[in-house]
Amino acid sequence: MGAIFSNGLALPAAATFIAALRKNWFWILFFSSLFVGIETLFLKLSIYSHNWWRTEFTGMGLFLFYFPICKALHELIMQPLHGFYHFLLLFLVIGPIAGTIHILPIMVFSNRFYELGWYENVSQDTNALAAIYYLCMSVIITILAKLRWKYKWTKYVLITICTCTVTMVLYFSGILHSIAWWDPFYYILVPNLFLMMTAVISKRLSIGPDNVVTS
Repeated sequence: MGAIFSNGLALPAAATFIAALRKNWFWILFFSSLFVGIETLFLKLSIYSHNWWRTEFTGMGLFLFYFPICKALHELIMQPLHGFYHFLLLFLVIGPIAGTIHILPIMVFSNRFYELGWYENVSQDTNALAAIYYLCMSVIITILAKLRWKYKWTKYVLITICTCTVTMVLYFSGILHSIAWWDPFYYILVPNLFLMMTAVISKRLSIGPDNVVTS
């Protein structure tokens, strides 16, 4: 939950503030220092702990990479996108959402877990495969959203077949352990809704914000 709040809310909010209002390096340094301070405080309070990570990585990563890249990406989405940049931005938009949609029910309801044998702890196995799962699914959904097929309903048939196949392969191979009765339905049906949302975002990126008609 801490990772979701940080990566899904706090950091993007700061990045949006810096990018949309065209803030300079002073503000990038300020927010980088702020998040380093919060991380240090959490370490002191034993709310949070490091494995291989270091606080210096957080500071340098935010200051040198995250916030400057967000400023560059903001400049991109302010114009109509096509080709590679359209695909890249669309994937970067939907990837984190797909990850949250995938992992949040597992965190809250413990509806499934993955057992790969990669780690001694099944939770680490679950996190690892969940990341691979949602990243691959995001690529597939991004590709489907960009395809201009005459019969759009075939995209939803295809994504349903894909998720059904993945679910059955993982289940019968003993990797997927589904606990809640609604679990398979969620992971098969939700990608259809996600594909609809991705198609809307794709169209928005392709025409640019200046060409969006508002009522």
